[in-house]
Amino acid sequence: MDMKNNGITEYFTEVETEQGYKGYFYSVAQALTIFILGSLCGLKNVSQIHQWAVSAKISEFLKEEFGIKRIPCYYWLLKLLQLVKTDSLNEYFRKWVQTMIPEDMVIEPLKDGKTRTSTIRPMTKIMFDCLLEPKYISKIIPCGGETQ
Repeated sequence: MDMKNNGITEYFTEVETEQGYKGYFYSVAQALTIFILGSLCGLKNVSQIHQWAVSAKISEFLKEEFGIKRIPCYYWLLKLLQLVKTDSLNEYFRKWVQTMIPEDMVIEPLKDGKTRTSTIRPMTKIMFDCLLEPKYISKIIPCGGETQ
């Protein structure tokens, strides 16, 4: 899975906020990218995510892979995340996740008119493992902030 081509930050540029924000140094979409990637690494709160993001290895990764040149301080990261409308975030997050599900995944109609997925066959093992086990995320995202 190539993180450069997944467009995560681009998906979140249109997320609605509670009030207008046109940040010069920091964007809401970049704050959401940091938050989502940190969450995928198993970090439990914004404080842990911020500590992870400011480490040398991770900040370089965010710069190279996502164009995030500056990591906001903890206060600004929290404030940017608080601006986000939850319903809008859910909508765009769902759209982003759907881009990772293969188009040829079989959907079967049920008798009650609902649908169900009959197979996850086309989904790659690493993708499936990432959904179930955060430890596999480290194969894609450098989850540990320590240097190697």
